This record gives sequence, C-alpha cells and structure tokens, in this order.
Amino acid sequence: MAKAPFRFFRGEFNGAYVLNYLLSRNAAVLDMVDELIYHGKKVWKLEGEVSGGEVPVRPEELVGIAMYAGVLRPIQYIENNVGSIRFTTSTTVGDKERSERGLFDVETETFKYIRTEQDEYGDDIVTETTATKRSTLVPEGTTPTGYVAAGTQVFNEDGIIIPGSILSTPPVGVPYTEYYGDHFLTFEEVFKNETGMEIAAFKAYFESIMQMRRSGASIEGLLSVTSILTEDYIVDLEVQYVGPHYVLLYSINDGSLLTNKSGRLAAWFALIEKRFKEFVPVERP
Repeated sequence: MAKAPFRFFRGEFNGAYVLNYLLSRNAAVLDMVDELIYHGKKVWKLEGEVSGGEVPVRPEELVGIAMYAGVLRPIQYIENNVGSIRFTTSTTVGDKERSERGLFDVETETFKYIRTEQDEYGDDIVTETTATKRSTLVPEGTTPTGYVAAGTQVFNEDGIIIPGSILSTPPVGVPYTEYYGDHFLTFEEVFKNETGMEIAAFKAYFESIMQMRRSGASIEGLLSVTSILTEDYIVDLEVQYVGPHYVLLYSINDGSLLTNKSGRLAAWFALIEKRFKEFVPVERP
C-alpha cells in the first residue's frame, strides 16, 4: 500500500510529460500552418490567373526559382517614363487622316483616338486627358503645376512620383524643368527610372528561356517563345534569306491589350540575339 501513491504520481507525471511533449510539437508548427497551406495550394500562376482552391506563386519566389535556374530578372526602364515622343500609325476616319486626335493610354501602351467625326471642335482634346490617357503635347500657354531641379530623382521603383521632388516654385541657381501634371507625357523624356522587368513579363521571359533549353533553337521554338512572351502583340512572322543572314519580318498589333509591351519586345529581341543569331528582326513598314 505504501508504494501505491508513488505509482499513482509517477503515472500522472509521465502522462503529463507525454501530453505536453505532443502539444509542444503542435505549438511549434502553428506559425508555419499558413506557410504549409500556401505550399500545398501553390500553383505556377500569378494573381488574377488562379481559379478556385489555387494560390498564386509569390513574385519573390518566382524570381528566386528563376535565379536558381540561372535566369536573372532583366533591368528595364519603366515604360511610363521612356519618352514623350510617340509616333502614331495612320488612322483614317471617313477618308480623313485623324492620327493627331490620339491620347496615349499608358496602361495598354496604345493610342485612343477621339473626336474623329468632324474637323473643328470648340476646345482641344487635352480637356479629355487623364492620368492614364495622356496628351503628347502641352497646349501653348499652359501653366506649369510644379518645377523639378536638375538631378532630382522623381520616381520611385514603382514609377510613382516621390513626394517633395516636385517644387511649387522654380529652384534658384540650378537648372530645372517645368512639370505640367500627369496628364502629359513630356515629363518622361528627361526623367527615367530603372526597375526590374514587370513580374508577369518576367514569368513569360523565364518560361521562354526554359522552353528553348528544352527544345533548342528551331523555327517551331521561335514561334513558341514569341507566343509565350508577346502573345498577340508580335504577329505575322516571316523569314527571308538575305545572305549571310535571315531577315525575320514581323508586325506589331497595336490593338493588343498586353501589358509592358516595350519590355516584352526588348526581351524578345534579346532572346533572338542569344538563341537565333542568324535572324535579324525587322518590323514591317
């Protein structure tokens, strides 16, 4: 009888030890539950491409996977800051040329044509500009909304204006440029900002390189990577022999809704230069 209490306590202590040991393992992974769920549902898609039950791969993880495969994220200029001088294609409405009636859509990188039904209007199309549909020209007499001293970094890495970089009055003793607001493109021809390739474009760029590594440099491979990287933006490829090289004729689909067009086009040129050295890309006039 004297030993019974000791056996009881020993059993209780042992049971409590085992229980707390098991519970401690659960507690140790509580902070990892969300991470484990992410890896369980993660798919090779980006935000906006996933369907029910899927979780998009994180951009930083996509970049890390590409780096492990030896593919670095190209550095490019933000498209919004490339330049204010943009040339439109001939746009005829009712047998009259209306290419001067365009506002540049910075989201789709195409011109939207307005006021094309008559010759004269009561005011300038600048009255219809927005932050996303911008005019390439500033009307004479427009008052600047700010001033930027030479050498000032105006945009952050996301292409957003840094507060304080635009002054309310002209700086004294230093060169400066006038700022007319984000409804115009003229500001971009001076101030450029480098950034990594847009993540959706980089995903396509990475997939294109892996496709070429797998299938090699062939006409079929060229068509495949062109479709992956530029979708419906670069179309009507044609190869012509002009010794000692082949001319790769292509056309641009201005109606494409693809994002980061200039970045994808530059990446396409880079892929051709690396993998299809005998081809010289030439855009059809």
